[in-house]
Amino acid sequence: MEEDVLEKKSPLTYEDRVIRKIASIAANNIEGIIAMSGSLLSGITDKIMNSDSREKGIAVEVGQKQVAVDLKVICEYGISIPEVYKKTVSKITEDIKTMTGLEVVEINMHVDDIMTKEEYERQLKQKDTGGSAGPRVD
Repeated sequence: MEEDVLEKKSPLTYEDRVIRKIASIAANNIEGIIAMSGSLLSGITDKIMNSDSREKGIAVEVGQKQVAVDLKVICEYGISIPEVYKKTVSKITEDIKTMTGLEVVEINMHVDDIMTKEEYERQLKQKDTGGSAGPRVD
């Protein structure tokens, strides 16, 4: 009884970035998700503000007892996206509930792109080198 009164006076709350980070780590461990997607602007902002790039492509609404999660992802070509979605929802829901006690009431996943892992790695290299990967030398 005394604990209930204390909880009402001083509730446990979480910063949005905590929930984003939990969701990101969970999603990035799902086979079939190559990366969370974000715009070019978010990548530049991450570098300037020294943000955690793992949180890009994730938006959350956090209440005192419930949370909703929106994901933007890049999926691996050839993988069943509905299966990836089911696994992602299950893992994120479980991790958030276990770590925070919050009830996940909604998870929306938007697939921005599909590509092979090789395509994604090539894009990352091109972005790191400033655009062109240069001539190919074997």
